[in-house]
Amino acid sequence: MDAKAIEKRLFAAQQILQNQTVSKETFYALRTLLHGVHPKIDLHLASAGKALTHIEKIQRGDVIALTIESLPEDTVENKKRKKAIIFFLKFWNDLKGEVKRVQAEFHGNFSIGKIIAGAKGPLGLITLIAAGVAALQLTSVEIRIKNSGCETIHPVVSFPVKIPGLTLPDTPIPSGGEGVAKLPPLTLTADGTKPNAIHLTGYGISYNFTLGTSGISLFFDGQPLNGNKTTLALGSSKEHELLIECR
Repeated sequence: MDAKAIEKRLFAAQQILQNQTVSKETFYALRTLLHGVHPKIDLHLASAGKALTHIEKIQRGDVIALTIESLPEDTVENKKRKKAIIFFLKFWNDLKGEVKRVQAEFHGNFSIGKIIAGAKGPLGLITLIAAGVAALQLTSVEIRIKNSGCETIHPVVSFPVKIPGLTLPDTPIPSGGEGVAKLPPLTLTADGTKPNAIHLTGYGISYNFTLGTSGISLFFDGQPLNGNKTTLALGSSKEHELLIECR
């Protein structure tokens, strides 16, 4: 699911969530739009779905009014119905709030400056790919980071925001060891034509970082990054390899 598709789904869902009535068919359409966009949205959808099923068991008709002030309480049946709708409204409003939050996160700009300030050494490549996420993309790919003969690589960067579908190694990678990063399927360009440096561009970022010490070679899916301009098409495969080799 790409960024434009997610944006369209969130917008369409917001239109449905503003309605003052809801039916089973409408809720199913909403669930289809939002399923898989964000784990917390899925949880709210599940809770609202259970509450909606309870309402269906105690009321006639498909359409449920979401304005509780107008609901009658003149009979035991109507009191039960109103109580069930109030219960459903709690989850409905939670869902509305979560969709709004995800939209804000989707469009929001986090401080790339804070991220790239710590982007030093070989893991700077992974860090800066992550920093280039200008739009939320939830289909992640794995990059296996292998340390071949280098000193232990210590992750040093923490993110000011959480990005679904994105994780970086959180433990040191010793010589002979490996770690796994999960990133959105971006396409970036790594320019390693200058000695001991990589220039990374794409998705609104342009940044130079050094490898820290001489004698470090980087290979992405077997392609040498040092001395070359390389396209990093992360979306071309579900798994990639970044080999960090020291002489």
